[in-house]
This record gives sequence, structure tokens and C-alpha cells, in this order.
Amino acid sequence: MPKTITVLKDGRCILVLSTYAKRGHHTASMKVVHMVEPDKDGVSETLFHSHRFYELAVILRGRGTHRIGKDVFPIRPGLVYLLQPGEFHKYEYTEQLTLLTFMFDSTFLRRFRNELKALPGYPLLFGGSGGGRHPEYQLDFALLADLDLQLNFLAKYELDNTPGNDLLLTAGMLHVLVVILQAAGKDNRSCPIGDIGAAVSYMNRNYYREITLSELAGMSSLSVSSFCRKFCREFQEPPIQWLLKLRLRNSIRYLVRSDMSIHEIAKAVGFSDPFYYSRQFRKFLGCTPSVYRERNHGLVQTVFEEKVSTEYHSPEF
Repeated sequence: MPKTITVLKDGRCILVLSTYAKRGHHTASMKVVHMVEPDKDGVSETLFHSHRFYELAVILRGRGTHRIGKDVFPIRPGLVYLLQPGEFHKYEYTEQLTLLTFMFDSTFLRRFRNELKALPGYPLLFGGSGGGRHPEYQLDFALLADLDLQLNFLAKYELDNTPGNDLLLTAGMLHVLVVILQAAGKDNRSCPIGDIGAAVSYMNRNYYREITLSELAGMSSLSVSSFCRKFCREFQEPPIQWLLKLRLRNSIRYLVRSDMSIHEIAKAVGFSDPFYYSRQFRKFLGCTPSVYRERNHGLVQTVFEEKVSTEYHSPEF
């Protein structure tokens, strides 16, 4: 069995991709939850470690600080960090920390580097000939939701040996890299959502209720048509479609964490018709809710010799 973790004399660890990737693969992805340690004095932390691969770490939930070498960066939902091979880092957090992690090695990057270099965000995250690399970037809500769904597709392909899934894994990881590098090159890094923010927050808190476009438009002090245009411009899809995906993401949490029936889950996340829920789930996730549950119920991963859950958690916007 190949050695997957090297422990240095000072206690720091070096991880390799084969710890997480399928044999012979150059990419891996998983959702990691770091729990708050009850015996710590308010602040929990991971081990100080580095990788022999690249890692895009997307903060889905949690607050604290991220130490990369001698530099300290914030932890807050929506931030994405690019960790390069050999960079030592650790997370210090005061509440449960949930991460989307997308990992790839230099072999994968070399195949597509020339194309990726053409994207505006490449120098910002990877560094260009003039230097000036910035390892973190704040994602907008729409992209965070897209990455959350994309990780579920990648996790499904990693567990399935169906012919062609290797290509889907490569395409999926490229999708993640491209959309992040496209977003990181935009001038507006604060990503405001303006007067539709109240409607977005309402959907996130009340996705399980019956919600109409008239309600959402009223919260934004816009006509229905103006609200839909502005929402589509910000999120690249209609509000009802966005709400549908939000409900599907939250249903996955029930599928992997509860023993509720499919009918009960559909009702709990806002679907009045369980058959419609199942059809939409299959359309976006590639399988029925019951099949997804069979594959993922109770899934756990071991990270840094600590057991941490990789159960699905929808993003907190």
C-alpha cells in the first residue's frame, strides 16, 4: 500500500492525492465537516499540513481564520482558497466548518494549463509571470450553489465505475476550475445583489413554503417582470428554477441524514407532489431519490485521522 501521509519532525503533515482519489485518477472531491472540539477553549483547529496536489477549498459554512504559511486570511461562507503543492496551512474555527474541496494534481493541470491561462482569474489565483498571486476570492451566491451541486455530481461519478465516468470526472473538475477562474477575473469582487437580496434571503429561509413570484417581487419593490429580469441577470436562471434547485439541495440533507420517506421529504422541502419531486431530482442529480439514498446514506470520511462527516449540507447564503 502506498504511503499517503508523511509526518515531519515538527508534527506537520504532507498529504498525497491517492488518499482521496480513485486509483490512477488525477482528481478528487469531497465535502468535509470539521466539528467544534468541546474540550478546546472556544477555538478548534486542524493540523498544520500541506499537499502534494492543488486544492480548491470553498467555505460553505463556518467562521474563523485560515493560516497559509505566515499569512492569515478570514473564514466566511463563499470564500474560495487555492492551495498549491507544498503550501502549509490550517483552519482555526469557532463554529462548525463545512468545506467543498476540489483536488487535482500537476498532471491534470498540465493538460489544460494553456487554456486555463487564457481565463482572467488565472493570474489572481495561480500567479502569473509578474507574480501578484492572491490565494482567496469571494464567490457570489449563484456560483456557490452551482459548485455545491457540481460536487454531488463528481462524488456520484467517483463512486460509480460505469464506462465514461472518468471523462465525466475530468469534465466536472474543468467546469469547477473554469467557472471559478471566470468569476475571479471580474472587477466587482463584492458581488452585491442589491434590492433582490431580501427575496433571496426569504427563499433560503422559507424554501419549504409555497412561494409566488408576486411575493418575491413585492419584497424587492419591483414589478414581477423587472424582478425576474434582475434575478436572471444576477443568477443566470429564473427565480422559480433557482428555488427548485434550492429545494432539491435541501432534500439531499434529509436523504442522507434521516429515515423519512420520500413522500415526507418531498413535503418537507416544499414539493406538494412527490412524483414531481422524484422527476426533478432525477433530472438534476441523475438518479432517483431512493437510489441516491442507497448510495450515500451515512457516508463518512476519515481526514487527518479524525472521523468527520461528509453528509450533505446545503450552503448558507
